[in-house]
Amino acid sequence: MKVIVAILFVLGCASARYRGPSNRVLESEIQNIIDCGLRLIPDPVDEPEAATVLDDLEIEGLSGTAAVVNAYVYFGTAAVVNAYVSGISNYEHTYTSGSIGLIPPRYDVEATVTFPRIQASVDNYDIDINYATTGTHIYGAGIVAFDATGFSISASLSVHILTGISVQNIRVRPALQGLNSGIVTGLYNDEEFSRQLTEDFLNDPAGTMAGYADMVDQIASSIAGKVVANALAGDGDAGFLDNCYGDAGFLDNC
Repeated sequence: MKVIVAILFVLGCASARYRGPSNRVLESEIQNIIDCGLRLIPDPVDEPEAATVLDDLEIEGLSGTAAVVNAYVYFGTAAVVNAYVSGISNYEHTYTSGSIGLIPPRYDVEATVTFPRIQASVDNYDIDINYATTGTHIYGAGIVAFDATGFSISASLSVHILTGISVQNIRVRPALQGLNSGIVTGLYNDEEFSRQLTEDFLNDPAGTMAGYADMVDQIASSIAGKVVANALAGDGDAGFLDNCYGDAGFLDNC
C-alpha cells in the first residue's frame, strides 16, 4: 500500500509541474517518478543489503494505534508477533500507460505492480480496526500464512489540470493468480468463517480475490484519495519522498 500511495501522490505532483502540451514530456516525468517511488522496495541487484532486509521481514511485538488520516478516517489497534515475509523484492511493474483527455483537460494513468511469488506468515496477530467511511470493521486474533503467485496491485486515476491540480477517479484493485498454500484462523473470532475463507482462496484464488476486490478498492482508494488531497493542500506527510529526492522541498514545486 505504501508504494501505491506514493505512486498516486507523485503522479499528481508530476502533472502539476508539467502543464505543457507535450504528452511525451509529461509521461516521461511520471515514469521517472514512479520508478523512484518503486525503489522504496529495493531491487535485489542494486541494493542487495536492503533487499535482504525486506525479503526476510521479521516483526516482533509491533503494536499501537493505526495511522489516522483526516480526523479518524480509520483507527484501531494491531499487535503482531513473529511475522515473516519473502518475495517482496522480486516485484515486476508495468510503466504507466497514459492518455490526454481534453474535456476536461486531464491525464489518465494506469500502473500495475506484480509480485511473481510472495510468501508470508504471521503468528499471533490481534487486530481491531475500524474504517469509518465505509463502516468496515475488521477484528480477530489468530494466524495468517500463505504462499501466493501472481499477486498484483493496479492503480488508476485521472489528474485534472484545468484550474489547479486535482486527482480524481482513483482506483486500487488487487488480483491473485494462484495460491500454493494458505491458512487463516481467528478472523472475526469466527473459526468457521476463517476455515471457509481459507478453502475459498485455496480452491479459487483468482475468483475469491476478485470477490473482495471491490471492498479493497473502496477502502484503499478512499484512503489514498484523502492522503493525496491532504498532501496537495500542503497538509500531508511526504516523508517517503526523502528516500527518492533527499529533500521534501520538492513538494514546494507542486
